[in-house]
Amino acid sequence: MTPQQSELLADIQRLALAGAKQTGLRVMHSVRSDTYIGNGQVFVVSEIRILDRNLAELHKTSVQIDADGYDQPPTYLYLPDGADYGERTLVQQRDELTEFIATHRKQEAA
Repeated sequence: MTPQQSELLADIQRLALAGAKQTGLRVMHSVRSDTYIGNGQVFVVSEIRILDRNLAELHKTSVQIDADGYDQPPTYLYLPDGADYGERTLVQQRDELTEFIATHRKQEAA
């Protein structure tokens, strides 16, 4: 993982905290590390989930970052038309969260 990706993870965490206040929605950002079975190489997963008051999922994305910084989503051979597994690059994840928050920001009282 690169220093820039570490900064992006911190930015996403700050956005998640601010986004919960600004939207009134449940904005969750989790980061976990794991290792590949077999070769033992470490990877990090960043996941964002946004839920409404009824716990319905409104938005979900995930990013896997390999030790060398590779974070491109996998290519699926048999992805149904229109299907979206929510896999992104870290930059895409941050940008989509920013856009979601801007779109769903609570209206200020006049």
